[in-house]
Amino acid sequence: MDQAGSCLQGTACTFCHLPHTRERKLDKWHRGLLHQIDKTDYLRLLQQVIWKKSTSLSFPRKQELIDVLEHEIEVAEMDRRSRVRSRSATRAERSTVVRRLSCMSLGALVSIAARECQPATQDALWQILDEVRYRTQTGKSTA
Repeated sequence: MDQAGSCLQGTACTFCHLPHTRERKLDKWHRGLLHQIDKTDYLRLLQQVIWKKSTSLSFPRKQELIDVLEHEIEVAEMDRRSRVRSRSATRAERSTVVRRLSCMSLGALVSIAARECQPATQDALWQILDEVRYRTQTGKSTA
């Protein structure tokens, strides 16, 4: 328990009588907007938020995470099928979605991005997160 009287385990807590922070999720409107916009715009938007979040958390492999997403964006730009969703988000819509995404955990953001990626890219994204989680839990260096 921390000094404020809330549980330190957060959403991972299985049982206690203390207040917990809720995991942030996208509501129906935000999910709908993300599924309407072009895949490359969608991934670039997520890449921007993931960069900011990983920087604020001092995530040790942030550049590798961004590079994997950049590769997926390049593939999507060459793939004409990704242009099926051609709606462009307005500046206000983008701002609202970025604000909501910024409240989410890095793992949740990567999960959202991975759903739009090819299987090899999904595996690379999960491998980066899993390795950092493992090293954090075991106390090993993440260099």
